Amino acid sequence: MDIVQIYRDVIKFFERHKLSISPQHKRYLKHARRELVRLYPTKQEQEMLDPYSDLILALFLLDLEALRPQFQAFYHPKPRGALPRDPVRMFRSLLCMILSGQTLSFTEWVKILRSQPLFAALSGFEGRTPGIGTFYDFSQRLFPETTDSIIRQAIFKPKAPDKDRRPRPGIVQRLVTKALENLDKPLPAFPALRLNLMLKPIL
Repeated sequence: MDIVQIYRDVIKFFERHKLSISPQHKRYLKHARRELVRLYPTKQEQEMLDPYSDLILALFLLDLEALRPQFQAFYHPKPRGALPRDPVRMFRSLLCMILSGQTLSFTEWVKILRSQPLFAALSGFEGRTPGIGTFYDFSQRLFPETTDSIIRQAIFKPKAPDKDRRPRPGIVQRLVTKALENLDKPLPAFPALRLNLMLKPIL
């Protein structure tokens, strides 16, 4: 693998197909190229990146800047305290995590980013990488409708059914009525659907 050549091929791809490339993505490409060359300066060392060639090419070709307005809507226009992490880099890091197949755990991904600078460079992070809480916060902003996946254990042992309990007629009918009354209301967006709609501007 030749990192500089891949960088040049990506730029030529955009030019040949007359695709616009945002200034921010150009900066990302230059930063990633510079960091990868620094981390893997020799041809022999760059050959170690061959298993990640598809990942590198995918992230280099994917200009995420068109999604920035959607990401910015997740945050207060005038946040208090420290400024939030760049949402485009956070989203790119999530893509890097998924496409690399390293893990689906934020805890493990944070460890990988800090121990393997390759993935930090591909995410576009400069300096210290985000912590676990930052990834969870960004995930909750992306998918505010999702609920906690933790299944709580019963504190008390369930009681046996009460045979003497009188039936409660009309429960099913009330549920049906309530469902019919809410037919015109949209269902909560599932993560996959939300991602499809979110990525529409760049696909």
